[in-house]
Amino acid sequence: MQGKNSEGPWDPPWLKRTIRSIRDTLGIRQAQIAAWAEVGQPQVSRWVAGTSRPGYEPIRRIQRALARQALASSSEVADTLTDLIRELGEASGYPGGPLDPAPSDSGLAPSGPVSPLESVLAEVAEEARGHLTGLPGSDADREDVERQLGEYLRSQATIFVMSKVAEATQRTQRHNT
Repeated sequence: MQGKNSEGPWDPPWLKRTIRSIRDTLGIRQAQIAAWAEVGQPQVSRWVAGTSRPGYEPIRRIQRALARQALASSSEVADTLTDLIRELGEASGYPGGPLDPAPSDSGLAPSGPVSPLESVLAEVAEEARGHLTGLPGSDADREDVERQLGEYLRSQATIFVMSKVAEATQRTQRHNT
């Protein structure tokens, strides 16, 4: 059961366990996963039941939503979500993360962000741009707000990444002693 953009076989029981783990970790319903995937809740039910394989793009949208949740979570939850992002891709037959390019017939990968943080930052910036467009004021004012928002988001992402690196380093040191 492989589709046009498939990279490998999917594992319905693993996908079911992964979706359940996502729901349990975040305390959400299938409807929230469906909203992230931009599909109906019955479609998520079919994925869980193993009667339908999720498409590449819905899985990547869920992974991006989980990356946003990880950025806003405690380190323990963020670590769990990071693992679930990977598992979701592998269980559905699309290994990799939310920014890996879609498999294509040409084999050419599209250019774009290269990390989950960059993807989330790009999405937030695009959403902010949409909100700023409707505000009164000059284009220069909106561009200044957009620049400040971008700087703030990058600084917060940097702090998050640095804290994750420090935690990983500490775990490694404890493990090696």
